[in-house]
Amino acid sequence: MRLAGVILTGGKNSRMNGEKKFFLEYKGKSFGMRIYDVLNQNSKIEKIYLSVDKEYDYNKLGIGIIEDEYEYIGPMGGIYSAIDIIDSDAVLVVACDMPFITARAVNELVKAYEKENRTVIVRANERLQPLLAVYRKNMLKYFRRQIESKCYKLMAAVEDAYNDGEVNILDLEHERKAVENINTADKYKNL
Repeated sequence: MRLAGVILTGGKNSRMNGEKKFFLEYKGKSFGMRIYDVLNQNSKIEKIYLSVDKEYDYNKLGIGIIEDEYEYIGPMGGIYSAIDIIDSDAVLVVACDMPFITARAVNELVKAYEKENRTVIVRANERLQPLLAVYRKNMLKYFRRQIESKCYKLMAAVEDAYNDGEVNILDLEHERKAVENINTADKYKNL
């Protein structure tokens, strides 16, 4: 089972006053590079990519780039593009505003994927976290259905796949901090 890592960097960043969350710093390192380093620790992840919108140049980082095939449809567009373009069986995605992600959380997610060979969505903080997940190639049909109907809600595609028995849930309540999103200027200021 070939697995790639994908850091989701797209988005308007409107709640962050337009600042790209990937480049926000915490303890001397950008959010994005913190996530990259954690993903890079897992030997099962063959290569790491950035999922980007078309508005910003990330090429200077030297990390593989996947541009959104569908612009301005939110995380579904980035995940769809990554699954469609990357030559792997599945992609492990992490939102770029999760700077506290841990190697332990990533390792548990990879093990859960390997055990069942299904898409795996994390549950933590008493809710599903679809921006920390492993998505298999077979999810393309669910995303495509949502895109074609102009319903860009990621959870709608996940729920359809779950109802078809294609998705497993991984409980990571013990890793609550790892899935915390720093997605507003106030949250960032209070780090």
